[in-house]
Amino acid sequence: MDIEHPKLKFRNLSYPKFSDSLTEMSKICIEPISTRKYMIVLALSLILVLIFAVLSGFHFYWLFGGLWGLDKAIPSKGNDANSLAIPKIGTLIVALVFLLFGLIYLEKSELIDLQLPIPKAFERVASYGLWIIPSIFILRAIGDFKYVGFFKKIKNTTFGKSDSKLFSPLCLAIGLMGILILLTD
Repeated sequence: MDIEHPKLKFRNLSYPKFSDSLTEMSKICIEPISTRKYMIVLALSLILVLIFAVLSGFHFYWLFGGLWGLDKAIPSKGNDANSLAIPKIGTLIVALVFLLFGLIYLEKSELIDLQLPIPKAFERVASYGLWIIPSIFILRAIGDFKYVGFFKKIKNTTFGKSDSKLFSPLCLAIGLMGILILLTD
């Protein structure tokens, strides 16, 4: 008896004639490699969806006037002066991009199917586009060698400490999970 499922392939296996008991036995098995690959892609995709939803939520919170964590999220030259004055439109764009990234990985998990009409000419571009997201985050983890990343020079600010403990490792983890999804799929 064969059971059909889009990702899990069940099949009836008959064992070779090593003994009479084995030839008479038949067992339903899951094909291990395709199932493991699917489960890895599913788990990593859902982790990334959750991360991007939380990151997007923080940016929407800051967009609408929230202050919690904002001092730790903006690079500064010293502990008092921010080196960047972030406009509201920039915060909105980042929040929407994080939502888009989460949606892309939700689509990648195949829990939803958006049925977007992609012309044949752009299919290859779309497949290479999935490499852009992990690349962005790995480059962010490496940093600009001044304010952000593992190799920053200004480390003793509130942002610098938060970046070293949380932001850069998170960016590296996002990048590595994205690459694992692409290599596993």
